[in-house]
Amino acid sequence: MNCKSCNTNAVVSKLNLGEQPPSNRYQANAGRETDTHTLELGICINCGLIQLLHPMPVSMVRSRFNWIKYNEPEFHLDNLVEELIKLEDLTVDSKIVGLTYKDDTTLERFEKKGFRNLHSMQLPERNDSPVHFNGLETIQQIVTDGKDFGLDTNIDLLLVRHVLEHAHNLTAFLKNIAKNVKEGGYLVFEIPDSKKFLQNKNYCFVWEEHIVYFTDTTLRSFFERNGFEVIIMFRYEASLEDSLVALIRNTKKETDDVTRIVLNKELKAMDTFSNAYPAVKAIHKEFLQTAYNAGKKIAVFGAGHLAAKYINLFELKDLISNVIDDSKDKEKLHMPGSLVAIKNSYALAQTDICLLALSPESQEKVLGLKRNMIKPGGQFYSVFDNSLTRI
Repeated sequence: MNCKSCNTNAVVSKLNLGEQPPSNRYQANAGRETDTHTLELGICINCGLIQLLHPMPVSMVRSRFNWIKYNEPEFHLDNLVEELIKLEDLTVDSKIVGLTYKDDTTLERFEKKGFRNLHSMQLPERNDSPVHFNGLETIQQIVTDGKDFGLDTNIDLLLVRHVLEHAHNLTAFLKNIAKNVKEGGYLVFEIPDSKKFLQNKNYCFVWEEHIVYFTDTTLRSFFERNGFEVIIMFRYEASLEDSLVALIRNTKKETDDVTRIVLNKELKAMDTFSNAYPAVKAIHKEFLQTAYNAGKKIAVFGAGHLAAKYINLFELKDLISNVIDDSKDKEKLHMPGSLVAIKNSYALAQTDICLLALSPESQEKVLGLKRNMIKPGGQFYSVFDNSLTRI
């Protein structure tokens, strides 16, 4: 199949994770069936971009719940805005626009710095179904299709946080959105860097809503191949997944592709990740199977897409008593695919082993608040720690 970055017919399959449900398809009834779609990861041997071979259709990904939102890390936004306001041609009257709700808090930071020409795009309504709710899968489709998506034109600086990785057609998405930026204007893209989850063999990060998996190398290559100048690229480090922020400008000048040395490094990292999957799956499954056989009650804390992927990809549904989450919206529902029941944190009192499917920041908060609630002698672990060391 053709690569979503360089468009060459050079994408090869590396890891087929089988039929998987949408990770937002919570169920009210434990016996109800759900949609599934093949989750298969590949890499382009020409440019090194990791990508899904057969993305789940947008209509299947679209949420059935109006309360689902995905929060991104924001610890770095103060620093990012400080760096952006150093641009000589950016003034307090420059038109700065955020593409989605994920950009609102960045706009707030610009406002505190005295900028006054700030705008936030509103996600367009869809009338095709009263029970399907818009998400990033919808906005990427509207932009990619080149439809009028209500974005102001003549923009000086356009913010696009955590949307590009959702695009089914990267080139069309980039070029259509850039049309709204004035000549010489800037675009700021933030994406998750895939390097750490590849190195750490954290398979939960392979997700039907993320169509492509960039590294700093493949992100820069993508922008430059499409005629955009990468002014600067920032890396904001986190323990599980770094954030990459690229400040780019349209120069109408294409550059060379990635070097062979760099490409081989990308290919090797992907091979290591895909080849290790059976062994890592076995480590988690055998550890939990042993505990289950000993009469231990096992729970996963955090009923998000990472927990859904952990349970489904490692085939753990028969070993997990319940998933714990204090969200009132999720309580009493069942997890996508596995149909494991979701309960609030009072279920910790009957839990011997609790696996945390949380960001490090959330994990620290949960341990501080909930550690004393677990059954006497109970232990916490992280789903991202393949050595399964007690926390």
